[in-house]
Amino acid sequence: RELLDGLDLYTVHSSLDSHPLTVYGIHSENIHDEKTANPDGKLRRPVLLLHGRTWSAVPVYHLLGGPKNAAKDIPGRESRSLMEEMYDAGLQPYTMDFRGFGGTPHDESQCVEPNLCASDTECVLKFIADR
Repeated sequence: RELLDGLDLYTVHSSLDSHPLTVYGIHSENIHDEKTANPDGKLRRPVLLLHGRTWSAVPVYHLLGGPKNAAKDIPGRESRSLMEEMYDAGLQPYTMDFRGFGGTPHDESQCVEPNLCASDTECVLKFIADR
């Protein structure tokens, strides 16, 4: 659970087969609140980060991130979270785990197919746009 520190967790269901897809955001719960506007006072532009054939999007895009890790103040364990950097730059980053990786379980086929990944990505993009 330490890897998830500072992340908001969402479940989005695929439009093809209702398979649960795990989506992560950062400071994303109240995106329409003026307090969460970017440094220019505008709403943040959403960005969806996609991992390659790896274990999960979390260690790829949020390595050593989150307030609990920052509070430890251990040399060499500073945040390497791209999501935090993007948020600090005025963007609203999200990432997702494809089927069978990280927080998203395998489907019945146990296979990861490019067309299915693309369809799942479209579902997550719609979820983000609808927010």
